[in-house]
Amino acid sequence: MAAANGKKGITVKADEQLHAEVTQYLQSHGMTMSELVAMALQDALHPKNDMKEGKTMGNMRTLAFQVPKDLFQRIKDYLHRNNMTQKEFLFFPIRLSSFEPLA
Repeated sequence: MAAANGKKGITVKADEQLHAEVTQYLQSHGMTMSELVAMALQDALHPKNDMKEGKTMGNMRTLAFQVPKDLFQRIKDYLHRNNMTQKEFLFFPIRLSSFEPLA
């Protein structure tokens, strides 16, 4: 049986806190879950920026800032849980914002 409009479903389980964060994000950005998941998957599979270390270092610049110790640890824990680098963590919302309409 063919999928409607050539699309197939993807089902995932997320912990309650992440689900709540996603729901809030969707509401505040006027997006559907399908749009967010499709955007995240496209970005993960076909990134616009090559963020692998050493690939484009000639065009790269360092961005550094300080955060409170407890926030730093929360970020580190998040990165570990989600298998992300600090660079990926910083670039993700920047890439998401490129899809938002200008006010």
